[in-house]
Amino acid sequence: MPDRLRFIKLTNRSRLADRYLTVQAKQAPESSLDQGTIFALVEIEGANSSNYKIGQTVINTLARAYFRGEANKPAENFELALKQVNETLRLAVQAGETDWIENLNAALILIVKSQLHLTGVGKNYGWLIRNKKSSEIFEKSWPKASSNKTFSSILTGQVEPNDRLVFVSSGLFDITTKSEFRKFILEQPSTASLANNFSELVKLKNGQWVNGLILDLESEESLSNRPIENLPETLFLDASGSAKFGIMTTRIWRGTQKAMGNFGIQAKKLGSETQTKIKDDLLPSGKKSLTQTKTWSEKQLSSFKTSTLPKIKERSHSLLDKLKFLTKKHTPAESPAPQTAEPEPKLNDQTATQLPEQGLIGQAVYAIKDYAREPASKETKIKEYKAVKPTKFDLNKISMYLNRYRWRPWAFAGLAIILIVFFGNSLRMISNQRSSEADLAAKNAELTRLEDLLEEAKLARIFNQPDKAANTLNEIITSLASLESPEVAEQVADIRQLAQAELDTLTNTTRLTDITEVGTLTGATYLAGLADRIFVASSNSLARLENNQLSDPQSTTDQITDLSFFDDSPATGLLLTNKPQLLKINDNPEEIEVETQVGKANATFFNSIYTLAPEANQIWKYAAAGDGFGNPSPYIVDGSEIPKAIDLAVDGDIFVLNSNGTIFKFTSGRRQNFALTDIPEPKDTILNPKSIESNKDDSFIYILDDNRIIKFDKSGKFVAQYIVDNIGEIDSFTIDEAQGLIFILSGEKIYRSPLN
Repeated sequence: MPDRLRFIKLTNRSRLADRYLTVQAKQAPESSLDQGTIFALVEIEGANSSNYKIGQTVINTLARAYFRGEANKPAENFELALKQVNETLRLAVQAGETDWIENLNAALILIVKSQLHLTGVGKNYGWLIRNKKSSEIFEKSWPKASSNKTFSSILTGQVEPNDRLVFVSSGLFDITTKSEFRKFILEQPSTASLANNFSELVKLKNGQWVNGLILDLESEESLSNRPIENLPETLFLDASGSAKFGIMTTRIWRGTQKAMGNFGIQAKKLGSETQTKIKDDLLPSGKKSLTQTKTWSEKQLSSFKTSTLPKIKERSHSLLDKLKFLTKKHTPAESPAPQTAEPEPKLNDQTATQLPEQGLIGQAVYAIKDYAREPASKETKIKEYKAVKPTKFDLNKISMYLNRYRWRPWAFAGLAIILIVFFGNSLRMISNQRSSEADLAAKNAELTRLEDLLEEAKLARIFNQPDKAANTLNEIITSLASLESPEVAEQVADIRQLAQAELDTLTNTTRLTDITEVGTLTGATYLAGLADRIFVASSNSLARLENNQLSDPQSTTDQITDLSFFDDSPATGLLLTNKPQLLKINDNPEEIEVETQVGKANATFFNSIYTLAPEANQIWKYAAAGDGFGNPSPYIVDGSEIPKAIDLAVDGDIFVLNSNGTIFKFTSGRRQNFALTDIPEPKDTILNPKSIESNKDDSFIYILDDNRIIKFDKSGKFVAQYIVDNIGEIDSFTIDEAQGLIFILSGEKIYRSPLN
């Protein structure tokens, strides 16, 4: 069984213009380490942009379906995963994706321990290098891809330690020959030289449309016998470098081998002469020295046994007897009667001369000075055997003892409390740590599930299943909200960004990021304009933004309740105040001499003014009359009520925006059947409408709902939406379709942004 599986992907860093071509490896997740590794060499010829989606779909579907299976059934899981790939490709054909048929060339490989499972489609090549001999894994091409059953058969076998597998895409023999490939690639002694020569060959022949995969199954023995090669997992074939160096190095190496062979012959001859010299001279001399050493060692051992060892035993017994005497326990009954102590006998000179000065281990054997007791006095002897008198209870001593050590019970109690608290905290910390580890494992498992759902959503979008894709993406974004924590914050952010990008594409959502601040007006609440001439108003002041320059504000006597715009030339603003009063603005506000009705919002159409009056359930029309305007007349003539109206827009018809997000359309004063449709989820209804904009020159209706601006055609069908994330709440807006610009009022600041 191989001890380690190494692989090198030989592929391109950048995409090719005329085909989709990739080499990828999919590792098993941590919870399924025994499920092996999937390798994919996939090529789809043709410049169709959907080829990338189809190719990546094949790889992702195979990996996801396989790793969901049981760990102990790799062959069965691989087959079921391929069936899922076939079904996915069939759905792609039903969705109109057919350019990949007959252009797909792929090799899908699974290695689990020593098992090899392999399938393919179209044209590709594979070799097994075993015992320095290479042989083709499959002698002919796989069946061409079809819409019904793309991957139709599986090859299964066993790999052995030190085997090497080489897979190459369909264009190999457009840049080289079989003999050249075998000589300079397959016959290389190491995986590193094989990979480097392959890379250099592709660069030399400018054949970046040829990709490859090298698998090296190393045994434990081979790893211990040579240093590990630091091989990269990927070699980029479109990276810069000398294309001829590797192949020229191989040729130089072969010449060097030949020269080294000649040198080896001479070295062998010299080695033979040296061997004869050792056999005739050195070996007999060494044998004689060994015999002499053996004889001397036997004599020394015999002398030690007969002479030295008995002396050691005799002296050891003498020492042991004396030590027993010294350590013997005496009781009063055994002790002799008191008597006058005799002086201790002294060692005489003759005895001293009989003792050896040095012992066997470097010290005098009798170096212990005195092993007789010191003479005891009579008084000492009597005391030694005096009976012990019973102890009397002394309350004072007991009281002193208690007073001296009365702190000890409290100290022990305090120590016990400290230990209890310490162990309690330790147990709680361990419990919290285990709980945190379990919580982190659960979050990682949930993130893995959401990543799988993201892949499913991508496939659903590719196969024209927008509802399924939208629901899945919304589930992902909603679920991510419950996983917020520092440990997984980066992963959550990455998945949310990918899911949001997919959802934005699906829902025709553009996030406005290229926003420029162009001015500030204190207390600004209204914004209206035409082309690059914008008016901004607060409750009692007005300023003009022209050519990205904001003029000094002008104060007004009355409170401004709405700001709109005449669509004539030159562009002229229109103010509605709480007086009520209408003011026409060019350079300075100019009062319109007309009987004015109380209203909530204004809009203009050519030279007519329309004022929205929800409290009166009416829209007042001021028709042009000479140089001025006539008195207001009721526009609604069919009795329709508009109590929830908050804004209006006029393009010939009148669109009334209600606070509940609906729109009423009026033509010649009569309400028409009209509804907003196809607003994508998750915000498929308008919940917080603020304003509506359209005019005779606009092709669309725009509605501000919270911080998104929704675009509809004039029939009410959803077209697109624009979202701003990096500023505050949007209060008002105006759009210049001709220039593709949007002006936004947020707080007191005015911003400009392109719509695309």
